[in-house]
Amino acid sequence: MNILQNADFIVVPSFSEGMPTVILEAMSCACAVIATDVGAVNCLVNEKTGWLIEAVNLKQLEKSIIQAISISDNELLEKKKNALSLIKEKFLLEKVIEKTLKELRFND
Repeated sequence: MNILQNADFIVVPSFSEGMPTVILEAMSCACAVIATDVGAVNCLVNEKTGWLIEAVNLKQLEKSIIQAISISDNELLEKKKNALSLIKEKFLLEKVIEKTLKELRFND
């Protein structure tokens, strides 16, 4: 976790994912994310929280990494804040339990 806490962004170019824990952990440490649009990654990564790229698109991956190291400090800080906010709003254990219980009651 110390590495993530000292990082500005993480790069997760996957061919296949579910809901990647590494992205959840990175975002909880206020990291922006560069990741491929596979599995549920697009529930986490968008233009507000990082860069979502097509799977197996090396040009997009390269472009996103260059953008991440080139954007202004303010733009990067905004992505990092948005990433952390998303985790706090939707993915803390309490929020997940609350949502699950609501869905279970609705299905009764």
